[in-house]
Order: sequence, then structure tokens, then C-alpha cells
Amino acid sequence: IGMQYASGDYLTFVDADDAIAPEMVEKLLAGSLRWKADVSECQQIELMEGEGIPLQKSSGELAQLYAIETEEERKAFFLSNAWACGPVRRLYRRDFLERFRICFLEQIYMEDMYFTYLVLTHVKVWYRVAEPLYFYYQNPESVMHSHERVNYYMDVFHVFEKTVAEIIGRGMFGALRDELEYIFFRKV
Repeated sequence: IGMQYASGDYLTFVDADDAIAPEMVEKLLAGSLRWKADVSECQQIELMEGEGIPLQKSSGELAQLYAIETEEERKAFFLSNAWACGPVRRLYRRDFLERFRICFLEQIYMEDMYFTYLVLTHVKVWYRVAEPLYFYYQNPESVMHSHERVNYYMDVFHVFEKTVAEIIGRGMFGALRDELEYIFFRKV
């Protein structure tokens, strides 16, 4: 619903119990503008409930730019990025999401996987800032730690099925069949 009302040129997502560095959006936007990236992302730090945000922010790595131009590059990029399904810590060009009709499934867990796999299916330029600017809190009360966990894992099957059906409908399945099959058997 939030995406329908968004009016800016870029979108980002932050989980309610997480935090971002004050400069996160500025740094992601600078990379997006400079490289005309569809998506920019930063690294994240996972924290347990009650832990504070660490002061050190530099990982010592360099920023990375991925230009996906060939089918082989798409396959490699898809496979190496399919494990981090959360849409958080990223900045998306709104016109990119709209052009490829990328949205979230509703009323089902693992909707992040559907969204992210469609992004990976269509992205042409991806910029990665080598700084941890997103702080992901592990909440002991989250779905992953509750009685709802069974539903969560059952939804992986349903979401993967919907994702593959959508990728087939977009005519992209042949190019990613082996990668999707591998991810399905490893993840599901």
C-alpha cells in the first residue's frame, strides 16, 4: 500500500524494529545518481535485542558496481544475491519498480523473496556501498522465533511457486531455470 502512495523518485524499506545510519539514504542516493543504478545497497550489521549500534562504520572494502548486460551475468548475479531476500538496506528507483510491476505479495510470509527475485530478474545496474549503514535487530518475539515459524516455512513453498509462475509469465524462466531450481532445493 505504501508503494502505491509513494511520490518520490526512490523507495527504501526499513523494518519497524531496525535502525539506519543517518547518512544511509544520502550515500545510497549518491551512488544511484552517479551510476544510474536501479538499486543501491549497503551492508548491514545484525544486532541482538538490547545491543547498541557500534561506532565503527567502515568495513575497509571498496564500493562495487554491477552492470548486468548478458544472460550469463544475469545468472551469476541472480545466484549470488538470491540468498539475501530482505528488501531492507536498499534504495530502489521507483520508475524501475513501476516499469517491471514489482510489488509485494499480500497476506503471506516470505513476501520479501517474491519482491527480491523479481528485482534480481530485471535489474541492470546495482551499486553496493561497502559500509554497514543498516542495523538489523534480531527480535526474540519475531515470527522466526515464534509458533508461527511453521507457517513461515510453509509459505516459502507457496511464495516460491508464485515467484516462478510470475517469472514464467514474464518470459524470463528459461534464462534462470537452473538457478531457480538450485535455489529452491537449497532454500526450501
